[in-house]
Amino acid sequence: MPTVGCTPAASFPSRLFPWWAAQARVKLKNGVKLVRTDCGVFASYRMLAPTARSVPKTGLPLTKPVVSVPTNVTKNIIQPVNPASPRLNVFYRFWRSLTPEGTVPPYRAFDVVKVPRELLPHLVLLDVLDGGRDFRYRVVGTDVVQAVGRDFTGDALSKFISRHEPDGMADGYRRVATQLVPDLYHGTLESVGKEFISYERLALPFTDANGTVSYILSCFQFDSTTG
Repeated sequence: MPTVGCTPAASFPSRLFPWWAAQARVKLKNGVKLVRTDCGVFASYRMLAPTARSVPKTGLPLTKPVVSVPTNVTKNIIQPVNPASPRLNVFYRFWRSLTPEGTVPPYRAFDVVKVPRELLPHLVLLDVLDGGRDFRYRVVGTDVVQAVGRDFTGDALSKFISRHEPDGMADGYRRVATQLVPDLYHGTLESVGKEFISYERLALPFTDANGTVSYILSCFQFDSTTG
């Protein structure tokens, strides 16, 4: 009979390995043949799925306990959105691919390397501050900087809104943070003297380990009405 790798039965203290100790006793009691090898007494059988008959009188379970995983992190059901921009549709599909259909992805699922490269210049990443009362621009894409006319990376929304952000866009970010839903917004850059530039913006939530929105990722599509 070939020898297989296993551990001596004598090295399984019941207080540390109750499952293995119980399994060994049951098999011995049921008359399973044991063989002597150079490392002790081993069962010469393959481990099989336990049945009701194999439960020992000690009451020790023969199966490993099932660990309950919290389900409150991404169980917020999301209604589909339909941006007009093909770019924003690519962005939305990428976000949807990070988690099962209809739920909010955790930020740990986000990997910038996997973002479609054509989206990168058009993205804005915001930190959610104080439960959504304020936001900070963590990353601002180069296309957004060029359209607006300045790099506002590191600014808080409460600081930046007085110069550029319309109230509707700020309200959308708060809705994303508090309701865990996407926000689709249409506006112009009139506040920075570029009323001829319109845009569509899609903001999407990412949760932390507690199920709270900690980051918001936005993608912009700018269009000029000048000839």
